[in-house]
Amino acid sequence: PFAVFGFQETHLTKDDIDSLKFKWRHGFVLSPGTNKQCGVLLLYGDAWTLLDSEIDTEGRRASAVLAKGTNTFIFNCIYAPNDHNINFFANVYDKLAEQLTNFPDSVLNVFGDFNVILENVDGVNRQKSNNEARASKLIQDNNKILNLVDTFRTLNPVGGFTWVRDKCGSRLDMIFSSKCDFVKLKSSCIDWTFDNSDHAMVYTELEIVEI
Repeated sequence: PFAVFGFQETHLTKDDIDSLKFKWRHGFVLSPGTNKQCGVLLLYGDAWTLLDSEIDTEGRRASAVLAKGTNTFIFNCIYAPNDHNINFFANVYDKLAEQLTNFPDSVLNVFGDFNVILENVDGVNRQKSNNEARASKLIQDNNKILNLVDTFRTLNPVGGFTWVRDKCGSRLDMIFSSKCDFVKLKSSCIDWTFDNSDHAMVYTELEIVEI
């Protein structure tokens, strides 16, 4: 009941909102795409209480602040551009910092298709451009500032490619979550059998620790 799902490149537009309401029948935040491009969607169940939500105008970021009892979680789903635009990532992390200012005791989560690899271990037979290197460094530096951990890489030191073509593999899809005393990282894995997408699903399980 407390699962939160993030989808990127959904191709959903404003015209799909009524259909989505009928099919899902629970809470969601959609940043619509245009002309069957982009589109980011967050789905959550009725067990959550929605405190705030936010979308961009390009179908690349959807955010929800959800409460579970006395605990508050911030979820951001992103779909980064293929050109590794560093301004996109700078804007995303500015928004994350603003959210933590508005909800200072929250567990921050940001996940989705980042379209970059962070370390050499995240790719095989893959060239990394200067733009991608700069974007990767910005992500890593800001994760340290916001105290975010890479949930999959924390538990899995190697592997985890979420996009594969021919002999090239890349870990482009990631979940970052706040490192804090009352939330335990239980598991994180990828699933290639979830759908017929060219990206694997990334799954992370967090547990609230009773203090």
